[in-house]
Amino acid sequence: MIKKMTCILIPTCMWLSVAMAEPVSSNAMLLTAGQMDQVTAGLGSAVYVDAMATSDFLALTHTGGLAITAVSNPDNPAKGGYVEVAGGEAYALTVGGNNSTNTTVSPVTSTQGLPGVYTTQVAGQIQTGSAEMSVNIIYTTGAMFNPF
Repeated sequence: MIKKMTCILIPTCMWLSVAMAEPVSSNAMLLTAGQMDQVTAGLGSAVYVDAMATSDFLALTHTGGLAITAVSNPDNPAKGGYVEVAGGEAYALTVGGNNSTNTTVSPVTSTQGLPGVYTTQVAGQIQTGSAEMSVNIIYTTGAMFNPF
């Protein structure tokens, strides 16, 4: 008896839940995984790293990047704080004629430049005739409770 009732009730409940659902509004927006992380955490850091090398004989490139956001004690803003770090390196090396190199490292944090927030950035670039190297890192920290 219970099996027969279950077989009748489950499809009926499934039909009702489908029949009662409303269509999604036309202005709904799907978020990417990165956007969802920013929505959930409320903070974000990112880095763009690019290396280009051209030559008639040999061209080598290497890139690396890292972006981290950490929050402590988010349930109590009076005691909580956060750190955002983003940085990377890009290398380009060529051997031979008709050579050119170009490297770019652009890190960003979501709260840099805001009042009451400490931000520091260190960047460097070295370029010779056949090699180029770029390094750039940004560090931002602040309190969850910011009276400014």
